[in-house]
Amino acid sequence: MHMINNTHSDYLRQAPVVSGQSEGIRVIRVDPVYSDSILANLEAAKSKFEAARSGFEIVDFNFGGFGKSAIKKFGMSPDSVSQLIFQMGYWRTHGECVGTYESGGMAHYRSGRTETIRPCSAETKNCSVAFDHDHPASSSDIVDLLKKTSAKHVSLCKEASQGLGFDRHFFAMRALNRTHGEEELGLFTDRVGVRWLILDYLPVLLVLLHFNST
Repeated sequence: MHMINNTHSDYLRQAPVVSGQSEGIRVIRVDPVYSDSILANLEAAKSKFEAARSGFEIVDFNFGGFGKSAIKKFGMSPDSVSQLIFQMGYWRTHGECVGTYESGGMAHYRSGRTETIRPCSAETKNCSVAFDHDHPASSSDIVDLLKKTSAKHVSLCKEASQGLGFDRHFFAMRALNRTHGEEELGLFTDRVGVRWLILDYLPVLLVLLHFNST
């Protein structure tokens, strides 16, 4: 409601120009002129993008065994299941957990954009380990781990949407520090800190999951 009220107030203060009322407004077309250095930087950026993109393989996988409705009836979040699948796949491929990025919306704030959700947690690791074939976890243990993993992910999403995330704060700290020409903070140079702060996007194979509605 706060965002709606602010939007309405802005509309009243800065009413848009409508058809039939723009005769007195002169519109001038502006054609941008790019310098040679800008054009060179654009080409370099395109080349870097193509080099990074060529290392990805995108596979569209539609699992038909069950869908989001069944997941919800089980008392779990479909998004949490998707993120858990990423973590399990990485665990089985590399034998370790890795911090990954998921975008969390903050549109309910007037100037809200996104905050980082970190799906990798102790719960996703415990669940990934329990799903290994040689793990002695029982069916009831696995069900309990699945529900704990989902509850943790829902909690992380809520915290991010309420402005309780920390990645954007760290970004602001680092940007301000560099703007003022100050020495890099130890948090961003420490080996353990850097490994913890860096988020992977699961390179080499990125699986796009789609749950049907059943």
